Parts: sequence; structure tokens; C-alpha cells
Amino acid sequence: MIDSAGAHSRQRGLLPVSPVALLATLVVFAGLVIVRIATDGDPSIDAPGSKGVGTHTSTPKLNGMTFTDVTEKVGLAEPHSIESLYGDEAMTAGVAVADVFGTGNLDIYFTRIGRPNSLYRNNGDGTFADVTEQAGVGGVDPRNGSHGAAFADVDVDGCADLYVSPARQGRSVLFMNNCDGTFREETAARGIDVTPGSTDFGAQEHGVTFGDFDVDGDLDLLVLQWDQGSYLPDAKASDRDGLCKAHRTISGASESDRVAPVPMTPNRSRLYRNDGSGHFSDVTASVGLDFRGVLAFTGQFADIDDDGWPELLVTGDVCTSKVFHNDRGLFRDVTAEIGVGTDENGMGSVITDVDDDGDMDWFVTSISHPGRETGCNTLGPTGCSGNRLYRNRGDGTFEDTTDRFGLRDGWWGWGAAIEDFDNDGDMEVVQTNGMTLSPPPRGASNDPFFDPFAEDPMRFWVRAGKGFVDVADRVGLTDTEAGIGLVTFDFDRDGDLDILVARSRTTPILYRNDTPRDRGWLTVKLDDPTNPANRQGVGARVVVRADGQRQVRWIVTDGSYESQKPAEVHVGLGKGAGRVRVEVTWPGRPRAQVIDDVATNRVLTVSRPRG
Repeated sequence: MIDSAGAHSRQRGLLPVSPVALLATLVVFAGLVIVRIATDGDPSIDAPGSKGVGTHTSTPKLNGMTFTDVTEKVGLAEPHSIESLYGDEAMTAGVAVADVFGTGNLDIYFTRIGRPNSLYRNNGDGTFADVTEQAGVGGVDPRNGSHGAAFADVDVDGCADLYVSPARQGRSVLFMNNCDGTFREETAARGIDVTPGSTDFGAQEHGVTFGDFDVDGDLDLLVLQWDQGSYLPDAKASDRDGLCKAHRTISGASESDRVAPVPMTPNRSRLYRNDGSGHFSDVTASVGLDFRGVLAFTGQFADIDDDGWPELLVTGDVCTSKVFHNDRGLFRDVTAEIGVGTDENGMGSVITDVDDDGDMDWFVTSISHPGRETGCNTLGPTGCSGNRLYRNRGDGTFEDTTDRFGLRDGWWGWGAAIEDFDNDGDMEVVQTNGMTLSPPPRGASNDPFFDPFAEDPMRFWVRAGKGFVDVADRVGLTDTEAGIGLVTFDFDRDGDLDILVARSRTTPILYRNDTPRDRGWLTVKLDDPTNPANRQGVGARVVVRADGQRQVRWIVTDGSYESQKPAEVHVGLGKGAGRVRVEVTWPGRPRAQVIDDVATNRVLTVSRPRG
């Protein structure tokens, strides 16, 4: 049931509160490189055998969590591709989840390689129907295929439009929703002009993000490319930072001096400003964003310093993750000064409150390896020092707490989410992963370094003392295929979060959450009739208070990897939770709208009052 919460609302102030895209072609130029990751004397790397604080001294909190593969049962068992995908083509499998048809149910859009993309309508009975052909969103060039996708109502007509980024030598596409279940293409007419990919490496436009960077009330568009013009020369790194230092030397050079193994197209990463009517203009340079040399994957807009203006956080391959501070619509690179960017191959991204102190922390998936404690052999610019959890100090600067929480080792990571899957008030961390770098010659296996990643198991970290421990196989998350995109959402509206993984070499996999439903929960959606250009309140802060506990979340749709999640937040309330209080701080507003005496175990839609 969808409820409108306007009756008890009032204004009140808030209380203080990679991959490396190592393509098979690149191997020809880079050759085999030996990289040793030294851990001695470096506190940011685990000591050999360390599993993270708390993960080997405390019993993990399972709470009966169980997940069941229902992919075929619900009608989603269609392959990502009918081709054998390796290298750059194995780095993609996008998925976007949104209420596309305005029914209150969550629909799914998959990007594909070598075959049409797929739109599945949620039937509301736990099954999905393929409506791609009727909707007209299969893509303009299925042979080349697509990377990422995202929905947003860009022209303010109340219907979700769709942007799809290209793979191979394809082009970008903006589909406008006709509000009758069909779409039309208006890419160029809406001001989006991204140069098609023209090299063997393809378009590499992995990141698609809608957000209101200039706080003017409408949703702008960010597209990110793995920069084809920024490659490392052959080099060996004798210490953990060698890989990053080498890349920064090259990427900081002038275009004429930069080493490039093949002719490259210019960087395709762009920020487009929405004029409020669904027409876009390229403002990348004018707002101070320089993406040259950034091998970008995932972008997120988030107000990490709580000044009302969202920063741009970008995960990047080969030591190129960036944070750009937003100074009233103008951006400045602050990566080094705020203490982030140490991840070697940043791919997936999650921004949320991991340590329950009310501010935004940043989890970045990357590459680790079971042999990294004694050094690892890699091809080209691949590190193996693992994920990063950057903890926000409360002022927009960060400290690396990866090992403190035990979240470093996820092997070849891609999409991720941090949510409360058992509704006990504590969050868990899920990550999908895996990689096949290049076609094995004559049926042989890849270089031994890559062998573990061919059957790389999912990760599902749960609380154990002060840290986390991986229990994926104990809760039924047993997938070992190359999972790329990942979205968590309550597809059957039964009060817990399910997990959808888009995989590069086979069908997607939907894990239904079958955890015992003996704990309270609340899902919060927003409706802003005063601002139809961002009616779902993307960027809003939501606080839920129950029994002395405060949980802080944000309405975001970006993050994970090549993925989009629904514009809603889900909180678990534990056993015996009574009625709760919800506080919503809308974008651009300093004071919160407060809704008292909220009943739980339901979807709550908070409407913003006029005036």
C-alpha cells in the first residue's frame, strides 16, 4: 500500500545531528608487467593473514538471512549476450530499476552487447513481462550494444525518460517517454552530442548519472568515459604507490607528450546542464571539470560536507578516482586534500552512512587478489590492494578505515550496495565481481593471476563485532559468474530488499530475500508537487527515528556500477518497533519537514507541502 503522509507534517529544524580496463588489445602494447604490492610498514594494507578488525573474533550476525534464485521463475532468464565477451566487453552489463510506467511497481531495464536491450514491466504479482518491442527501447544499434542506462523525467511531463550509453563503436541515445508506454528518440534534438567511439577500444562510456548539481530544481546529466587517451607506458612498480605515481606522471603530461599506443578519440566524459525543459547544454569546461586522464567508471553527486551543494565523486581506473568540490555550481579537484583517491582501480561506488554517525561515507570497489600479501603478477596497470572504505570525519574530509571494517578483499569488484537486508537496524555490504581479461589462446587459461577471477564468488559482509565478515555462501548468494551491475530493491513489495545482478557472460540473477519477516521496516518515497522537475526529491536527506535510534539516508539513484536504483530509501527497525518519526530535508531547503507517529511495515510517500 502506498500512503501519503501530509496530515501530520509540520516544519521543524533538524536536531544536530580496474578493472582495469585492461583490454586484450592493450596487452599487445603493454606486455606482461610484474607488480609487487608491499605491505610492510603501510597501515592501509592488511598484514599477511589479517581479516580485518572484528571479523575473526566475533560471531557474524546472520539473523536467518536467506536468498533464493528466482530468475527463471519471475521471467528474467534472458542472456546478456549471445557472443563470447572478454576484455573491455566483459566489463559491462548495465541495469536500471525505476517505476517506469507509474504503477508503483519497480520495472527493470538491462543493457546488452550484440543484441537488443531489454525493458521488463513489473506485473505486480512477482513476475515480469518483456515489453521492449512495444516500448521501442531496444537500442539504436544492438550490434554494438550499450553500457549504462538511467531513467529521469527530464522534460517535466511526469513520465520517466531514458538515457543509454554506448558500447563498442555505438552512440549515445536519449529516449523520451510518450507517457503511453512507448518512447521516441530525441538525442540530438535535446542537445546531447557525444562523439561516437571510433577505436578498437570502443566507446567505453560506462557511467550514467542524473542529479541536480546546480541546485536549480531539475536533473542534469553526467556521462563518464574510461579515457582512451590516457594509457600507461610499460613500467614496473616496486612499491604499492608505484602504479599510481607512474600514471599520474603520464596523465599529467601534455597531450603531445602523453603515451598512447593507438590513435585515440578525445575524452567523452561530459556534464550536461538541464535548462528545466529537458534541453541540455555541455557545461563540462565552464564549471571547471577536467576529466582528461581520468579512466572514469561511476559518478555520484553527494553533499559530503553538508553545505547544500553536492560534490561530484568519481571512481576511476588506474589511480584516477576523483572528488570535485562544488562551490555554488563550480567544481575544484580536492581529491588529495580530503584524503581519498588511494584506490588503484576504482570501479563501483556506494555513498551512505556506514558508521551510523549521520554523514556520508564512501565505499569504492576495486581489485584485490588472494596472493597480494606476498606480491602479485599483473598485466599492465592493474593493482591488487583491494577496496576502500573512506570514513567521513564529519567535515567532508575522510580517513581510510577499510581494514578496520574488514572490507578490503572482494577480489575483482564491480557493483555494490550497503543496505539493511534483515531489517535489524544494521547494514550489510554486498558486492558482485569477476573478470575474464582476454580470450584464452587455443583453449588455454588466462595468465595464472587472472584464474581466481574467472569464478569469482559474490561477497556479502555482515556485522561481526566492530567489523564485517563475508558470509555469502551461508546465506545463499552463491553466484560465481562475472557479475557487473548490481541493484537492491524490493521487487515483490514484501518488506525486504532483494538483490539483482547483471552478468556479462550469462543471464542476470535475481535473488529474492527470504529472510524471516519478524522485524519492522519502513520504505520512504518522496513526492514534491512544488518542484515537478525533481518530483522524487533526488538528493533529499531522510532521517528515521525509532526507539532512540536514528538512521540517516539519502534519496539517490546513482552508484553501484553501470546501475541505477529506485528513488527511495529502506530502513530496518528491528523487533518490537512502534510508530516512528520521519524527517525529510528537501534539496535546497535548510529545515526539515517532520512527520510524527508514522506506522511501520509499509511504503510511506511523503508529500512536500506547498508554500
